[in-house]
Amino acid sequence: MIKIFEPSIIIHTVPFAKTIIDDAYHKIIVEFDDIDERRRRLCFSPYQAVKIVTADCADYDFIPDDIPIGEYKSYIREVRDSKWIRELKNELQARDPHATFLDNARHFIFDMGESVLEVVATKVEFI
Repeated sequence: MIKIFEPSIIIHTVPFAKTIIDDAYHKIIVEFDDIDERRRRLCFSPYQAVKIVTADCADYDFIPDDIPIGEYKSYIREVRDSKWIRELKNELQARDPHATFLDNARHFIFDMGESVLEVVATKVEFI
């Protein structure tokens, strides 16, 4: 199941997105313009996985099929019961059967116009 993470924030159709991956502090910062052209910054920390795919190759299954043409809005979406998190947990379990940090992980998807960004992280906050 996919839900909208923060309904009050709609990503601009041209968001001028910027993704910063900071391995030293295990965080990802995503900057983008919202529909009102305000610059937003979202921090994921610590992150466990990230995937960035160009729009040409992206899987847009996270967008509901019943949205009328011209009414699509780009939100930050959260995947509940994420297949990706289950796969990560299986890999973690094989390496460290006592590790539990993925139990609190969350899976987010952003349609950033030119690309689709997916992040698995335990904490997310606007900064």
